[in-house]
Amino acid sequence: MKTTKTTATITLLVAAAIAMAACTPNEDPNAWQTATPSPTSSPTPTANPTTPPTPTAGEQATSESEAVDQATQAVQRYYDATFTMMSTAGLGADYLTGLIVPGAPIEQLVQLNAKSGYRLEGAPTKWSTNAAMSTVGPIKDGTGASAQYGNVDVYGCSSNADTETFDPQGTHLDTPKGSSPGVFSVYFSPSQGAWLIYNFKTLVNRDGTVVEGAPQC
Repeated sequence: MKTTKTTATITLLVAAAIAMAACTPNEDPNAWQTATPSPTSSPTPTANPTTPPTPTAGEQATSESEAVDQATQAVQRYYDATFTMMSTAGLGADYLTGLIVPGAPIEQLVQLNAKSGYRLEGAPTKWSTNAAMSTVGPIKDGTGASAQYGNVDVYGCSSNADTETFDPQGTHLDTPKGSSPGVFSVYFSPSQGAWLIYNFKTLVNRDGTVVEGAPQC
């Protein structure tokens, strides 16, 4: 595929932070430890936004397509929580603790966003999955529990069409609107019954060109 220029970004801050935190997915998905709190039911829409979100505990996926669907939900849940963290005064990186693998590369991105001082308004980034490109494999967590379809690399596009970004001084940033390709590594914790974000890799180069072979956005 020929690389092309793109103006698509998630937000000015988030795109920059992703570039700093991005790395290749964990080559040994069985080497992680499960130290996050046991998941409980997700907050209802009327819940206080300062209540940290946790994924609803569920059964393992029974097929690759089901695993991709469930991992996709985890990605959007992560974006929704990131928006809440960056649009609500007083929230920090610990707000997303229940949605990510502890000590994973995504943790650095969450911390960068939380400490930046940038604020978001409007609506969260929206994720759309390219199911044909996404891959699924087995996983075993730190307790020895396993899941046949618990290790998913979810390829797709992030859209910031409804998100507005403000710098630490409160100045609105004229961030280009559009979609950009990327891949999330999402792990299912068999012992907790929850999907957690491990990593994100942007598929846009620093010069604005799309990585060859990336999803079409």
